[in-house]
Amino acid sequence: MASTPTGEDPRPWADVAPAPEATPELAAGVMDRLQLFRSGMSGPRLSLGSDDVTALLRHGLPGVLPVGLIDPVVTFEGDRVRVDARLVAADFVGRAPLASVLGALPDTIHVHIRGRLNGRGDYLSFEVDEAHAGPVPLPATVVAAIATEIGESSGARMASAGGDPTFGIRRPTGFAAADVRNGRLELRRYEPMIDRAVDGSEDP
Repeated sequence: MASTPTGEDPRPWADVAPAPEATPELAAGVMDRLQLFRSGMSGPRLSLGSDDVTALLRHGLPGVLPVGLIDPVVTFEGDRVRVDARLVAADFVGRAPLASVLGALPDTIHVHIRGRLNGRGDYLSFEVDEAHAGPVPLPATVVAAIATEIGESSGARMASAGGDPTFGIRRPTGFAAADVRNGRLELRRYEPMIDRAVDGSEDP
């Protein structure tokens, strides 16, 4: 294993808190709920907790995270999102910008990112407030460079370096909005126009 820039024990760089509740069974149950939600067989809103989304990323939605990020743990904190994961340096497309800050990269790095979700446009965008690789804070310019590398490596994923560094994926069909409120992910579905006309409301 390559040495860390600080010369410290490299093992903490790979440590991510376990997520014992984020099981394949939980992911399957959440996938069923999402299917009912998208098909209109449940209410117009769906609320998911941190364990639900962690289970989805680990077991139900392969390919959502960039290659090289493994064992994600999602934590909702009020209206903010924290994502912890292990980063396998050899597999990660954004390793060059990381190396510009960290120097020699260890095989596996604990990364955490905190930010806000913006789910009201064509993309579900994650606007990064802060990011760390191991104990090292990453400057916004480096996070933006990593976002650009990820965006260029996948036509299905958008990355932006304008303003706050932003990662995003195209919003799934049928979802009107996604917001994080009070420590939960709140999804809202498009409703038929006839339903809106009945109650006179623009908000399903």
